Amino acid sequence: MSYARQETAVARPTASLRFHPIRPSGLGELPTGRSMQADQSPGGYWRVTTVLSNPADGSITYEYRGELEQLGHLGRAVGYAASEKLHRNRLIWSRVAYSSPMHQKFQCPDGKFVSIWGIIRIKTEYRDLSTGYLTTVTTVHGQAHTFITSSDGLVTRYEAGLSFRCA
Repeated sequence: MSYARQETAVARPTASLRFHPIRPSGLGELPTGRSMQADQSPGGYWRVTTVLSNPADGSITYEYRGELEQLGHLGRAVGYAASEKLHRNRLIWSRVAYSSPMHQKFQCPDGKFVSIWGIIRIKTEYRDLSTGYLTTVTTVHGQAHTFITSSDGLVTRYEAGLSFRCA
């Protein structure tokens, strides 16, 4: 299988403290496939993107590496590695791994948000048109938070181990 590699253009991030489960921190700050230069301030955001095209199945995989400023900790940068695969502009899967635990707020059903602390890994998989996406957020303590999102992007379900609830 042969892949074509390509580096993408540089862009500026859109700041956000809340994320959709399918576009968590590391993926959600910028459009798919975009890179951004390092900010000169402490804890600045940056992301380098590599694009892998697979002519055999028509898919494109984007690989990212970068740093994010930790929410509520000005100047504290967290490294991450992420990737996402698209086919005909539909997300097939995505993965994000953080170098140290992160705090993020995610959209839940009915427009509410949930705060999750100690996140180290997030993975999303497209299941099919009728069941949409399954996102699993894993914390440093091994707790798994799951989100179900419809194919058109509506968060329809959220479940967590302990007492985390949407508010």
